[in-house]
Amino acid sequence: MILTALLLGGCMGLEERILRAESSNWKAEYVLNIQNQRDMQMSGYIAWIGEGEPPEIIYYKLQHGLTSTSEGDGYVYENRVNLGNSSCQNCAIPDKNQNAVLTIMWDGQEEELVLEKE
Repeated sequence: MILTALLLGGCMGLEERILRAESSNWKAEYVLNIQNQRDMQMSGYIAWIGEGEPPEIIYYKLQHGLTSTSEGDGYVYENRVNLGNSSCQNCAIPDKNQNAVLTIMWDGQEEELVLEKE
């Protein structure tokens, strides 16, 4: 009985949210691992699925919630840009029903994807 309580207690507060989107040029995934009310880890990728050769470099901006923004440049390697792994402690956790907006800019073009929870 005590073992069951310890196992269940160790899993409480852990939630994984996967948000995805796809367009004719890009496919993206953003994963949030929420450990408790104020701590989370984030990871994700952007993949080129368009016709022809992928761009060499992209600029991206990911907005999730009112306070969570990630942006930067990324080299497209094997049709993919990893958004890396990051974490925050004592941060504002986005609402579980909130989508994320990803803006991708490359070679004078711009595309916006709405990543939705699966």
